[in-house]
Amino acid sequence: MKKERNYAIDFVRFFFALVFVLGHMAILLSRIPGREGMNLVFGLDTICIFTCSAGYFMMGHFDKEMKRRKVEGDQTPPTKIALDYLASRIRTLGVWFTVGNLMGFIGICLLNKTPLSKWFDAFLNHLGEFFGLMLTGFNYGSNIHGAYGTASSEYILINGPLWFVSGLFICSYFLYYLLAKDEKKTLGVIVPLTALVFYGSAYMNGVQPFWRKFFQIGFIQIDYGMIDMFCNLGIGCIMYRAVEALQGKEFSKGFTILLSCIQLFLVIFVPFRTLVPLNIPINPFSFNWGPAYLLSLINTFLLVLNRDHVTHFLNKKFLGAPGKLAMYIYCLHYGVIMLLYTIVPDLLFNHLPLFILTVYVITVLLSILADKVSKPIDKWLLSKPWFKKTT
Repeated sequence: MKKERNYAIDFVRFFFALVFVLGHMAILLSRIPGREGMNLVFGLDTICIFTCSAGYFMMGHFDKEMKRRKVEGDQTPPTKIALDYLASRIRTLGVWFTVGNLMGFIGICLLNKTPLSKWFDAFLNHLGEFFGLMLTGFNYGSNIHGAYGTASSEYILINGPLWFVSGLFICSYFLYYLLAKDEKKTLGVIVPLTALVFYGSAYMNGVQPFWRKFFQIGFIQIDYGMIDMFCNLGIGCIMYRAVEALQGKEFSKGFTILLSCIQLFLVIFVPFRTLVPLNIPINPFSFNWGPAYLLSLINTFLLVLNRDHVTHFLNKKFLGAPGKLAMYIYCLHYGVIMLLYTIVPDLLFNHLPLFILTVYVITVLLSILADKVSKPIDKWLLSKPWFKKTT
């Protein structure tokens, strides 16, 4: 039986995509001379709703794919299975990932007043980002903008938010391989142990496990974001199996009400924590990222479980309809911010509300256009021998 689509997840992903536009706008613009006062600290650690739901959907794909292969007697090795999945991710996200990088590349060249004669050199310096290798450290290092740590990463990277898509490409391949090799060990040992050690160590050392170096041995460094992405994708896979195990089990009215009360608090708290800057007086929440992360995980699990009244209320087709725009918004918004600032700087300095509104309007319109042209592009890509249609 085909599962009904959970529109609540789509709606939440769309909402947070819009929130991240505002957060990234504040982060980037606070580094532009004359706008330092806009340095607002947003609780973007709640991005685990994005990453865990991505893992949840990946596990659904894996489940269908392995069942199909079992019926067909397919003996394809795990490496090929993982590569097929990676190809499907590149097929669905690669075009807009590239467009987002191109927009960011043009924007950063204009922002830094790079001479046109140096644009080709600049493009080669950022080539690792176009190949989706950002989260491995490529282009965090020495390039035309300096070494990591000597300048803000918003200046070093042409489209910083695309670390998320880079992580999907890299970590989903390795996680998919591990699942195909041995799902029980992957979800029973590797993922939970890695997550507990990683997040526990980060919390004990007082560092937020996002966008930082994880550890360093000599010249070897691992970015926090890559481990964070692997853990959250894996947690999303565990959530899928947990939801599967709870299917068909009846919840009492009292327990359903309890879950609904918890979810009601979380659907208010998590967006508030993300949307309202942490460094302004009206935000009463001063605790660290750890509790916020755990609450975001519970919020995500209740969304995918879809057994409480609050999630049922959000699970409406008209609310979920914009959800298909979420990834397009995420890929394109940063380039829109940079290009709009460099082309019409007066709009930022003298008409900030209009600047913010214009960014949103242009980003959403471009995302709608991207959604419309994605189907013919996808059809064309599927006609090529290097892509294969998977479940």
